[in-house]
Amino acid sequence: MAIAAMMWAWQVDTGISLPTRAVLLALADHAELLEDDDGGNPKYQTTVKVKTLADQTHLRCRQLQGHLRSLKQAQLIQASERQRPDGGGSANSFILLMPIHRPGPPGAGNCTH
Repeated sequence: MAIAAMMWAWQVDTGISLPTRAVLLALADHAELLEDDDGGNPKYQTTVKVKTLADQTHLRCRQLQGHLRSLKQAQLIQASERQRPDGGGSANSFILLMPIHRPGPPGAGNCTH
């Protein structure tokens, strides 16, 4: 687990739903530092099976795939499918698209009471 990736996942403020945030947190929980680019932005990657993420988030696999699509559309992750040498499916690879500060919609995350 990469603490920086978990902290980033908690701080993301783009108006994503709670189940989508749970998926992002699960991905961050499995993430490992891949590299730092020249701008100082870390690159975290996780290789995890969809079933593992579904079990961890208490979502069905189909639901989880929808939340992964939402994270891709929000430009918070990149995903690539991997295959075993025999042609069968393997765990997917996900890259967390950090930097830390991604402004969200006005008022997002603010309590009113």
